Amino acid sequence: MIGFLAIDIGASSGKAFVGKYGRNRLVLEEVHRFSNEPIHVAGSTHWNLISLYKNVVESIKAASTLGIEIRSVGIDTWGVDFGLIDSSGSIQGDPRHYRDMFKDDSMDYAIKKAGKRWIFDRAPTQFQPFNTLYQLISLKRKNSRYLEKADALLPMPSLLTYFLTGEKLTEFTFATTTQLFDPDRNDWSEELIRFFDLPDIMTPIVDPGEIAGELLPSVAEELGIKGLKVILPASHDTASAVSSMDLSDDSMFVSAGTWCLEGVLIDKPSRNEDVIENNLANEGCYG
Repeated sequence: MIGFLAIDIGASSGKAFVGKYGRNRLVLEEVHRFSNEPIHVAGSTHWNLISLYKNVVESIKAASTLGIEIRSVGIDTWGVDFGLIDSSGSIQGDPRHYRDMFKDDSMDYAIKKAGKRWIFDRAPTQFQPFNTLYQLISLKRKNSRYLEKADALLPMPSLLTYFLTGEKLTEFTFATTTQLFDPDRNDWSEELIRFFDLPDIMTPIVDPGEIAGELLPSVAEELGIKGLKVILPASHDTASAVSSMDLSDDSMFVSAGTWCLEGVLIDKPSRNEDVIENNLANEGCYG
């Protein structure tokens, strides 16, 4: 029997399941569950990245005790948040918590500077103060030394994947939450990045299901596991949730977690006036 480890980290807790596959049947078994508690420092809120990584490692260890061959591990998280990596490969501080951005006026600043329609035409998704675009603009306006030293921006699931593999990649479904993704180019919006004078730190976008790599030798040695592949699944948790649903063309879904999201599946982003007027999101899904 073989198994595949899925680690789902939400804004308040995380859980890990092994999908055990044999005789044309898939059975899920929970192997680890943990809390995700932010850290409040000097008036700002951050994610406890070391704790999250420790629990990812604990999840892999727990899966390895099941007595089956674990083929791969994949991690999803909430959207928009990220870590900054410098040229030496080191993390620059603890990633900022998206709720901190409700105290920041960078979205209003950006809309006043560029125009709401101009931004939407290049990244047609929901306007929220915590979107990656506005977090970066906020750091730029504050002359952040972390941003100045940054060599790569890694979304939260990609950041944890990087710690396991050393590979710097961004998965498509997460990219669509940032308000920096241009669906016409199927890549980052160079116009947005250039207009707001943001650094060239975005990492290559890959499709969900991409193999990022195998465990780094040091990690493999620590865990006593060889050959474990690390996958970038639909790394935005909502995209992974929707991927599990059997939806017809006229179906609507509700995904309930720390947030509740309602939506439908469409072939391509909707750009009609109702979308921007009602502040709806165009977010990517598997396939």
